[in-house]
Amino acid sequence: MGSPHRFIAVTVDTECDKGEAWRTQRPLRCRNVVEDLPRRFHQRMLHMGISPTYLLSPEVIRDEEAAAVLQALPGMPELGTHLHGEYIEPEPRWDAEGTYAMQCDYPAELEWAKLQQLTELFRQRFGYPPQSFRAGRYGISARTIPMLAALGYRVDSSVTPYKWWAPKVRFLTAPPFPYYPAEHDLNEPAPQGTVLEIPVGVLPGLFGKIPAAWRQRFNPYHPVVAWLWRRWNRAVYDLRPRLFYAAFTPLRELLQTVEWYSRLAERTGRDVALVLTCHSCEFRPGANPYFHTEEACQRFVETMCRVLDYALRRGFEPAPLREIARRIRIPPERP
Repeated sequence: MGSPHRFIAVTVDTECDKGEAWRTQRPLRCRNVVEDLPRRFHQRMLHMGISPTYLLSPEVIRDEEAAAVLQALPGMPELGTHLHGEYIEPEPRWDAEGTYAMQCDYPAELEWAKLQQLTELFRQRFGYPPQSFRAGRYGISARTIPMLAALGYRVDSSVTPYKWWAPKVRFLTAPPFPYYPAEHDLNEPAPQGTVLEIPVGVLPGLFGKIPAAWRQRFNPYHPVVAWLWRRWNRAVYDLRPRLFYAAFTPLRELLQTVEWYSRLAERTGRDVALVLTCHSCEFRPGANPYFHTEEACQRFVETMCRVLDYALRRGFEPAPLREIARRIRIPPERP
């Protein structure tokens, strides 16, 4: 196959203005997309030669001003979709306190209908079908992949290897490489497929050294296991895997993540794709739970830029998700 390629993608979950505990601000607004994303973030990405992938929640697509701003962004960024089911038909919940629902908790028929509506809303707004998708709160399940394939998607980026978010959303043994998911289990690669999973970057740390068979049996939601896990991480050594997400992962560990993926490519000879994630509302002071001042938002973007600059100097090639899916070489998996 030749020398492995090392790609890096910058993905932005593009949503309305939020607040403490990710509660939606009222009236519902997308000022972070209109005012802050272009000047604070996108211009910096252009300067670095990076085309981000913006994954759009339904309320952003519906907002005419926000959609126009995104469509006019220079540098040909990728626009994809991001399902927060509260804000899309059928059975929307426009008055929901926040976007807390996970699509895997919907009945299959309702999840399919919401994905259909989201995809058609995008197509009507932008004039072409989306190719990349991410589930809100990473709440995807194996049944979602055939739905995305039927709707014409080429990429999903909802899996976070080694991490878990809910009893039904666990990626404890998912590979850190791009792969085609098996129909019965998102954690398991299939020999071939239509929708490529490009997982979000994760630094597994010591948790990743635990044998996969043990990780598969690990139940972080069992009361006793959860108590022991918390005590161990606080009092002995923190084993928790770290998401490649600059809002709360320290800079040192973000840089370690770049190194871990670089070594992974060298050790295995396989192409890797390191996916950085964030939310658009983190570019606006007070529109997210973490950053309440202009200075804090600026530091957040600066941290992202320092990490990206380091990755570029280490030989990672920036590309949006759809381009990575087109160019990456996936070795055949055993059936």
